[in-house]
Amino acid sequence: MGFKIGKLLGYLTFPSSLIFVGLVLGVVALVLAGSRPRLRRLGLGLVVVATILFGVTGRPEAWRGIASGLETRFPRLAENAPAPAGIIFIGGVVDGVTELQTGQPKYGMGSEAIDETLRLAQRWPDVPIVLSGTGTIASDGLDLSEAGTMARILVARGIPSDRLILERRSRTTWENATFSHRMVQPAPGARWLLVTPAWHMPRSIGAFRAAGWTGVVAAPSLGETLRPDDVNTSMAARMHLFDVMAREWTGLVAYRLLGRSSALFPAP
Repeated sequence: MGFKIGKLLGYLTFPSSLIFVGLVLGVVALVLAGSRPRLRRLGLGLVVVATILFGVTGRPEAWRGIASGLETRFPRLAENAPAPAGIIFIGGVVDGVTELQTGQPKYGMGSEAIDETLRLAQRWPDVPIVLSGTGTIASDGLDLSEAGTMARILVARGIPSDRLILERRSRTTWENATFSHRMVQPAPGARWLLVTPAWHMPRSIGAFRAAGWTGVVAAPSLGETLRPDDVNTSMAARMHLFDVMAREWTGLVAYRLLGRSSALFPAP
């Protein structure tokens, strides 16, 4: 129940959700206003504010502005970095459910993390790779969890399956960190590389440090601010990016308040 409530509250913190609620409440207030001027002013105010926010958050400068701090917090892994004890790749960028109909997974925002994991796995061919993410098992036994889907992708690209450690229970970043730690039980200070999109790295690294991964090192994949933005980019697409970045900032605060992060805004 707590997980579902947390997810619901998370969706309600999306700026687009708040804008929609503001518009609905504004329209309702106007409909019910009648001869009540205060209610009419409230309705007009809500509609005006929601409309302005819709226009502002749909601008490319808006989402790029709040994404920049997230995506530049941790640099790309140095080319001369020493060999790690292992690599951790957490879910959220791929969905295996579509494999039942199409024979291939669905890639989502931040799927460049798959390529980063593959690059690191090839660079250090002897270290284990932890794949963490929940999902379901199909009736025919096909593992449709994020961990299972990521494993099939890596194996198809030449990574031996005996290098992979699959953690299939975690539904959140905090669970990625804690469940993987219980499974691996890394040595104190052991250098493990954490792979996730650049915009998700600050909250992720904070959670992993708080969960006991004292030697975890960021290995972020490419960020969204590198993508081009032109007249063909819809306002809906821009607002989605703003939602994602705003939720990360909110998540940083929530994780710190809940004791699930080592710092409010973790640094290298």
